[in-house]
Amino acid sequence: MAERGNPLLRFIDDVAGPPLLRLSAFLKRKKTPSNDPKKIGVMCFGALGDMLLLSAIVPSLQKAYPKAEIILLGSGTNKSIAPLLPLSNFVELPVKRPDIALKKLKSLGLDIILDSTQWAKLPALLCARSEAYTIGFKTEGQSRHFAYDVVVDHLNTRHEMENFNALAAEIAPVMQSSPVLVVEETARANVTHVTEKPFAVLHAWPSGAKAELKEWPLENWAKLAHHLHAQHGLNIVLTGAPVDVPKSDTLAEVIGCHDWLLNTTGKMQLPKTVACLEQATLTVSVNTGIMHMAATFDVPLVGLSGPTNPLRWGPLSDRAENPKPNCEDCWYLNLGFEYPENPADCMGAISLDSVIAAADRVLK
Repeated sequence: MAERGNPLLRFIDDVAGPPLLRLSAFLKRKKTPSNDPKKIGVMCFGALGDMLLLSAIVPSLQKAYPKAEIILLGSGTNKSIAPLLPLSNFVELPVKRPDIALKKLKSLGLDIILDSTQWAKLPALLCARSEAYTIGFKTEGQSRHFAYDVVVDHLNTRHEMENFNALAAEIAPVMQSSPVLVVEETARANVTHVTEKPFAVLHAWPSGAKAELKEWPLENWAKLAHHLHAQHGLNIVLTGAPVDVPKSDTLAEVIGCHDWLLNTTGKMQLPKTVACLEQATLTVSVNTGIMHMAATFDVPLVGLSGPTNPLRWGPLSDRAENPKPNCEDCWYLNLGFEYPENPADCMGAISLDSVIAAADRVLK
């Protein structure tokens, strides 16, 4: 049973989580912070993009506590990105087994935990039962704030990176760091067949709940691919996870059989994909983890954010553009689940012309 977007896990979290968190407020013993912490846990149960953004607060913690061990606490959803982050200490906590997750968490002997989770209740419950000094978000309507020793307001008026910085600021002076990805030399060597000519990465497939509402029309991707090849001389590389193979195969058919098209969907593990993003001439991606990974490199980027608000979740890159959908009711996602009953076709409202124009501008 997959973790992200799982309806059963979400139902349990919504129904059982709030009363348990309120109970934790009465049962927990208030803790005080250590002036000389030996171990600091940085918790993220979100997706790859969340973990990548969160990792940018680690340098601030390392500078403030040079003798402390910093440990990333994650889940099966985001563990694949851990080896590509500068901090190598990563511990997976099993979302589907809270009893094992709590036992594992306690065994680490953490002095401080910073929980970056925005709405899910399980991480907050784990923090409440831990023996560490805990810092976490107060998110409107989520009852999470009962769990922590220190609460930080989670604001939907700022980028999520700023929210993460606010967490770190509770225990350390915050440096304005950007996320960094480590590109493996073996991965670079293994993608030379992709990178030998200038190319654009097209990443068409989002993940999570109602992912289909974050997809751009296939015919637009196909016309964009032909434009990038004809006008800029770029080969086209399609990327995606193994689950995206059928959709990418269909997209490749719509684009047509050309020697300048390479469909790598499901064929490359994350380190190789990251090596391709580093060397791409351009990346065009829906608003998902791949977009945030591409933004860590000095490479032109176009992010397609239909329902997702780029002011909250946009790429952190001076070389990125986010074409606005021609839709008054779009850019409405804050935490990722605020879909209206009859959502507008926000992705369809991002015109092909606006994406082509954005791509042409960032390629100048």
